[in-house]
Amino acid sequence: MRHAASRAVVLVWLVAFVATAEADEAVFVENGRAKDVIEVGSEWNQGDGYLEGSGLNNYLYAGKAFGTGDVHVRARLALIGATGSAASFSIDTGSHFGFDGGGNQGTFVSGPVFGELRFIGRLEELIDGEEPFELEVIRKDGKLRFSIDGKPVYEWADARGKFGSIAFRPWRSTMRIYEFSATGQLEPAVIPALAAVGTYRPFSIPTIDISSQTERHVIVARGTAEEYKGHPTTLLMPDGKTMFCVY
Repeated sequence: MRHAASRAVVLVWLVAFVATAEADEAVFVENGRAKDVIEVGSEWNQGDGYLEGSGLNNYLYAGKAFGTGDVHVRARLALIGATGSAASFSIDTGSHFGFDGGGNQGTFVSGPVFGELRFIGRLEELIDGEEPFELEVIRKDGKLRFSIDGKPVYEWADARGKFGSIAFRPWRSTMRIYEFSATGQLEPAVIPALAAVGTYRPFSIPTIDISSQTERHVIVARGTAEEYKGHPTTLLMPDGKTMFCVY
């Protein structure tokens, strides 16, 4: 019996040791300095104790991805111009925990991890303007939990296997990352393909960005900070010149 009990104790210790060994910590940004990150799009600039990035299609990816099992992400960041910006924390290159959607519709989740777009709260109730705040993302016991400054914000069932890559996306805001680290089963990061100029292409079809060419813009319905008008639907006719626009 003593030998059997001893073997049981050793087995339990080995299982605990293996489980602990699989959960490694990776530090991506420390004291505002890049330690292990991958920039997609425009360069992130060094500020006074933070990394700063802004603009569409710009991401700051963690230099490691995460496999199966529990994951714990910690970050300290600030958002400048967050209202209606769609700035977000990205999971597995296609799903987002967004801080404030277009038209000031509030905090949201979207993408395959969450099934559909959902607005889940008000940004002004979670952060104090442009002051830094703490974001935690935890996957444990099949649940994905988000909290800001220790306050639970959202919980979602996560039955996926691998957790995937993680990133911050400033979009229409300016984002400052002070600290960024995570614990889990580390794997090589999976980063979207880059164009020759180093810009992330979210679509495989050719695209042209005319956002800065205001002389080519036509306002269908002007929105406000309080009201989001959405986007019209367009159809290019076979002649390659005529376009129908429905709103």
